[in-house]
Amino acid sequence: MIRRFALASPALALVCAALWGLTVLANWPGHYSVDSVVQLVEGMTGYYVSYNPPLMGQLLAFVSRVGGHGAFMGLIAGLYFAALYLMVAGAGRAGASRKVLIAVLLVAAALNPVSFVYNGTVWKDVFCANLLLLALALADRSRKWASVETLLAVLLCSMAALVRQQGAIGALAVCLLAAYRQQVVWAGLRAFALSALRMLALTVACVALLQSVVRVGQVEVEQSPVPKGLVVAARFDIAGILRFTSKDPTPVLRNYKLDPEQLVGLARHSYSPERVDTLASVPDALARVGDPGILRLWQDLATFDPAALCRHKLAAASRLLGSRSDGACLPAHVGVAAEALTIVAGLGVPYRFGDDFLPEPSRHAGSLWRYVQQSLPAFNGYLWAAGLLLVLVAGLWRRNALAIALALAASAHVASFLVIGVACDFRYIYFAVASVWAGVLALLACGVGLPPSRPERQHSTGAGIETH
Repeated sequence: MIRRFALASPALALVCAALWGLTVLANWPGHYSVDSVVQLVEGMTGYYVSYNPPLMGQLLAFVSRVGGHGAFMGLIAGLYFAALYLMVAGAGRAGASRKVLIAVLLVAAALNPVSFVYNGTVWKDVFCANLLLLALALADRSRKWASVETLLAVLLCSMAALVRQQGAIGALAVCLLAAYRQQVVWAGLRAFALSALRMLALTVACVALLQSVVRVGQVEVEQSPVPKGLVVAARFDIAGILRFTSKDPTPVLRNYKLDPEQLVGLARHSYSPERVDTLASVPDALARVGDPGILRLWQDLATFDPAALCRHKLAAASRLLGSRSDGACLPAHVGVAAEALTIVAGLGVPYRFGDDFLPEPSRHAGSLWRYVQQSLPAFNGYLWAAGLLLVLVAGLWRRNALAIALALAASAHVASFLVIGVACDFRYIYFAVASVWAGVLALLACGVGLPPSRPERQHSTGAGIETH
């Protein structure tokens, strides 16, 4: 497999390697948000005190121990550029002008403000997206279910599903794309369905295996009757419903022995569609209900006034997809959030943090942040939603399965945050950005990619499928 891809276009491979090196050097040793620091501590100690899935914490701790600070950031960026190279590897026999155009687009895909800074950020959103990007690129090369490409794609998408819950959406796209590509002679819907079921079974088995490995590294996990992330989303929706409702919620709230006047006043005063963090006083007001009670209250209020819930969701979605120019929504994270150690220490994690536990901020942090601030129009969700639509239309027109899979997977990924999102951080849209660039490159490099309807003998070439 390495020979098949590495020799397809040495010049483009060199371009990708150089861009990876530039990204790593500019962002070294990587940017760590509060979530990233918490996951590093959890992985180092085995004590999981947040609602972040443990797999990334364990990988982050292992890679940091072995390779030092910056190694995990290099790994994340490496996934991105490996995926981009596989997208364009089929252009090895293309003309010089097309290769130059592809090289220019590779530079743009690397140095645009979103990709350049995000691939230097240790974030589960970036890690999950890049895993899926490479898994889709490998799935597009799948011809047999037991091939190296297929098994690697299964492993990567299984990891993505355990890094962030939305990774399961991308994993489904990987399975369907691989199943489709395995139909070298198009044999109809039944054969495709059987291949898809086989791919899904492989992925489920891989996820179960990874989960068993993850449990070995867990010293202690804070027990909760319901997922913490779901409770956070419920609190956000409760406050949103109380903010937008035109009805009197007193009967519903009194069923839970809550003070309607106090809770409605707090929600309307502190609610903001930008993020759940503004609801600092509402969790205290709901404390007596408990986590299971919060979920029941969430359901009761949603059925009590579904119109208010819709208005809240629309307000939150417009902030997630809208502009970041007003400073209310985080476009990117640059630097190292050392204050997170204080937060973790307050949660009772038995760990003594040395001065070198966290990396020093990048020497170029100031320049990178200015780059972000000067490029805020690029951090607009509507822009990349339009890009996904264009990739999808072009993929359907060019009959390119990879471009179609990228557009649909990223669209579903972003759409999930419109339903359950609790903040307007741009990181939730990063997968869309990466998929737009990858989709454009795949369309340019691979051309027609779907097998014909008649059962002819076919074999894969670097530039798509040829028939004999």
